[in-house]
Amino acid sequence: MRLKALLFTAAAVFFVGCAVVKPLPPEAPVTRAFEAPLSIRAEAIVVMKRRIDLGGRAIILAEAPDKFRIEVTGPFNHLAALLVSDGRSFFSHIWDDTEVKDWDDPRLPYSFNSSEIVSFLLGAQADKEAENRGFEVSKDAERTVFKRPRKNGDLKVELSDFRNIGTLRIPYRIDIEDGKRRITVRYSSVEVNPAIDPMAFDIDALLPQTAPLPGG
Repeated sequence: MRLKALLFTAAAVFFVGCAVVKPLPPEAPVTRAFEAPLSIRAEAIVVMKRRIDLGGRAIILAEAPDKFRIEVTGPFNHLAALLVSDGRSFFSHIWDDTEVKDWDDPRLPYSFNSSEIVSFLLGAQADKEAENRGFEVSKDAERTVFKRPRKNGDLKVELSDFRNIGTLRIPYRIDIEDGKRRITVRYSSVEVNPAIDPMAFDIDALLPQTAPLPGG
């Protein structure tokens, strides 16, 4: 009898102890923090609406914080436009019109700078940084819109058709309106974080080289 009582008491303590042990709460779902890449190499369709509309297939290279190269091929497989920034200067060749200007040159007819263009091409989601640069930022599940008021027409940039590549989130469509100009970029393929040859952004290499004077 004594042995049975001891066994009964031990069993009761075991079950009571189990009753007060609370089950662990289910794990909270993991929220993925999507980021923008540091560089891209992309194939795209680019349409530029200005005094003369221009469009075609393009190869785009972009590297944070402020280097990019956009090379657009026309319908007859010829070079229609080449836009290159090394972060300090901007090289523009559209049809037969070529010019080079520093980004701080007041004659440059754009209301954005090189780092902003690269940020949009890479799909950066740094809302606070954009707001510090004077942008109003609105977003939903489908698109992110940046708008900066200005006297000669607001600068508006819309990023849409987002696609996830690992932990990276890339907008496959980028629309930029700047006064009378509009640029649309639609990626067809994107390689993220490739190593890019620095010569791709070398503006000096794109300029005609002056032959040295005899005896110089």
